[in-house]
Order: sequence, then structure tokens, then C-alpha cells
Amino acid sequence: MTIKLSSSNHKKRDSSKVYINGRYVSRNRASISIFDRGLKYGDGIFETMKSYNGRVFAMNRHLVRLNRSIRAIGIIFKGLGDIKTIIDKLLRLNKLDRGEAYIRLTITRGTDPGGLLPSRNLKPSIIITAKPVDSKKISRWQKKGIKACFFDSESTSMHSLKTLNFLPYVLAKIAAAKEGAAEGLMTYNGFVAEGASSNLFTVVDRCLRTPPLDGNILPGITREIIIELGRKEGLTCIETPVTIEKLLSSEEVFISNSISEVVPVIRIGDKIIGSGKRGVVTYRLQELYRGLVSDNASR
Repeated sequence: MTIKLSSSNHKKRDSSKVYINGRYVSRNRASISIFDRGLKYGDGIFETMKSYNGRVFAMNRHLVRLNRSIRAIGIIFKGLGDIKTIIDKLLRLNKLDRGEAYIRLTITRGTDPGGLLPSRNLKPSIIITAKPVDSKKISRWQKKGIKACFFDSESTSMHSLKTLNFLPYVLAKIAAAKEGAAEGLMTYNGFVAEGASSNLFTVVDRCLRTPPLDGNILPGITREIIIELGRKEGLTCIETPVTIEKLLSSEEVFISNSISEVVPVIRIGDKIIGSGKRGVVTYRLQELYRGLVSDNASR
């Protein structure tokens, strides 16, 4: 038995194709088995990427993280070398080779009617989707900033892997929406780890601080690039635990991810951060990041 993947309609662009296990099929005909271990147990990983005019930004970094995740949970997948070609074709089929697009790649351990212990020699399932990015909304966020809220979360060793077990982050997004916020900030024992769909940075005296990669946060690709750009710009960049108190007293706070890039956080709950507007350091890092994107798109 199979279950259909959900779909959405886009008026401006045709994004009706998805890639599933070697085939490009229309969204309304896309299906996976109800025995797929990704559906049954969250037994899989995923990666999100962004393309600009048909070119995926930082693809090699994403593939390195993807490979690290599948190796960590023991999935045997030999198709990494084909990913770029598959995505390129999917973008063309969906007329997304112009503008900006959101790409999600999901790999599960495969279809398995058995129990928790995986059967031997399973064939992984691979699903890739692509859709237009709401560039106007992201641009508005980048200029005006967003509101965030705290969401209490327990720390687990799985946070560093981009697995399909994302319920805490889903709940954080729901809690944020109820407060009229765009992001939920995951907290534990008085510390802030990351956003539900982003990494977190603070700025004090031109010093960037971001929580360390100690198993509590996802090693974001954009996070990695921001640290590199900050150091080249002469900023001090420190990976250190960030308390709620320190976060709220920061001059600037921003979040980062592949899709939204660099977005200032101007309010957390009822607390205004800094001047309540996008800060100088945040703006400069946005410029530097966009410069990299432009260089990548022109190659």
C-alpha cells in the first residue's frame, strides 16, 4: 500500500514534478509505501538547499553534511554522485532555472514491513522536491527583522544530525505562530541552542557569538559560511554557550539558514533587541553572503 505526498499549487511557476526513486513524476501521482521506514519511524535524513537561477548554492557543503548524516545512522546509499544532475533536471522541469528555489532532499532507509530492527539489504528511498521561494517575504524579513520566542527543549545527541525526527521543531514553530513570531528559539537549562529552522548568532562589541557544535545544534551550512565571512571581515567569532540572559542583552541577534540566509531578530517575546532595527554587523554579513551568492550564480 502507498500513501500520496501532499502537493500545493503555484500560480506563477509550474513546480508540479518531484523525483522519487529514479523517476520524475507529477506531484498528484507521487506516492510512497506505508511501510517506508521514514514514515513508520522517522528513519531517515534530509537536506534543504537553495538555488539561485538554477544553481544550488554551497552544494558541496550540503553533500558533505548529507553524507555525514547517512553514515552516522548506517544507511547504505551510493547515489551521492548523481544528486547534482537530478536536481538540475528537476529545476528545469519545474521551470525553476530562473529566480530562487527551495530544494528538499529526503533519504529513508527504505521500505520494510518488519519491526524496529531494520531488515537486511534494504534499498534506500530518495525523494527530491523543488518549489519557488517567497523572495519578497524573505527580503522583508532581512530588512525589517523578525520576532522570535523561546521554546523549552531537551538536549539530545540527535540534534547534530538532520534526521526526520523533527517533532520538537514542529512544535516550536507552532508555538511561535501562536505568539505572532516567525521563529522559535530552542532553550534548555537556561541556554539557547538554535532556532527551530535556523542557527543563532549574537553580536556584542563586533564580536559574533554562536552556540558550539557539541551535539546540541545542527551544524548549519549557512552558519559555517557566516563564521568564515565574519572572520575575514575582522570580526571576532566565538563558538560558546549562549544564556537566555546574554541573548536578551545583546546589541544584535540574527538567525541563519540556507533559505532565508541572514535574518535579524529585533524582538524576542516582549523584549526589544538592541535598537529594535537591523544592526550594522548583521547588514554587513547580509551583504557579504549575497556577494558569495552572486559569485556562485555568475560561474
